[in-house]
Amino acid sequence: MSTQNLNLHHQFQSKEGNSKFQNKNQLASVYQYIQDQEEIGPVLKQQYSNRTTQETENRFISYSNTSIYSNQKYLESYEKNSKATASTKMMIAHNECHFYKKYMVERIVKESKLCKVVLCQEIGSNQKKVAKIYEGKMINFEDIVPEIQTNCKLSNLPHRNIISLIDLFIEHELIALVFEYQAGGTLYDFLVQKQFQLTDSEVKIIMKQILKGLRHLQKLEIIHRDIKLDNIMFTEFNNIKSLKIIDFGCAAFINDSKAKSVKCGTFGYIAPEILNDQYYDYSSDIYSVGGIFHILLSGTRIYPQFLEQKQLKDLNSQNAYKLNKSITCPLTLDLLKSMLSQQSTRPKANCCLKHEYFIKPDLSITNQLQKMQFPKLRNPFRK
Repeated sequence: MSTQNLNLHHQFQSKEGNSKFQNKNQLASVYQYIQDQEEIGPVLKQQYSNRTTQETENRFISYSNTSIYSNQKYLESYEKNSKATASTKMMIAHNECHFYKKYMVERIVKESKLCKVVLCQEIGSNQKKVAKIYEGKMINFEDIVPEIQTNCKLSNLPHRNIISLIDLFIEHELIALVFEYQAGGTLYDFLVQKQFQLTDSEVKIIMKQILKGLRHLQKLEIIHRDIKLDNIMFTEFNNIKSLKIIDFGCAAFINDSKAKSVKCGTFGYIAPEILNDQYYDYSSDIYSVGGIFHILLSGTRIYPQFLEQKQLKDLNSQNAYKLNKSITCPLTLDLLKSMLSQQSTRPKANCCLKHEYFIKPDLSITNQLQKMQFPKLRNPFRK
């Protein structure tokens, strides 16, 4: 099923003083952003608009303005490929329900103080999805705006190596982003399964897909800022060609100085310039991918894994990485070192993809084959 397009559902209290969000105008800015995007505007159409009330024991509390936006391309694809009943399709086309009326939560995948990620099923079709839910009275909407904007843009300008947002719910005390389900697990899970020993071919297939995803992000002027093993997943189990970059909770647009002022990332992957409060751009993601590249090649990290947080941060900020001695191929080392170099000399994703490492065959394997001695077989037809 195609999940490249977006349905947007929002509900917010418009009565002064009753809004549970920090600033009602922040909500309006997101809707205006969606309306203003040329690539999004023609696709999203308002399906439903109404004024609803909230009541407890027949006592009026407040009113809400409710609008439903449905992506026409998504609905057409859904009706074409889904086995859902007619009533299910109607529910999507004229969806008045809240998140928990459309999706049934199966289990919590992970949880933090800010949000939780859950595995859920779409009621009616039983299709699995993953939802990132911000819930509670103290949702700081301002912190979530960049994530919503980024996912909206990526949903309508999709790429095969980037996860697609399907539904967005902005409701009373709840924000839920619903994504396509990735059944193949994370890149870390795959490495554990392979005992951290990959063939050169497997490494190249994985690296190409990550870099192609980053190239697309760079075209859209998006920095991910938290590329790591857990944020790389596979749609299908044991199919490394189904790779997708996930989790844009730390993402920022290149010109969004406010979002970029917040340090974001994971020690051991994060680019030194971010830790040192210096200017940074797309190349910070390349550094993170360089860290992943090293793990794929050697099964080890560029910084010692069992250091205390402060020690790891100090090494990371100084770019005092250490390469595994098992990595000996000159082309491999050249690409790896360039990705981990100082920001000014770090290549963009497109340049990495054009590197000879991806073009020429693995010289070490060729040399090994040439050195191998095969037994000479006697010709049975000669006397």
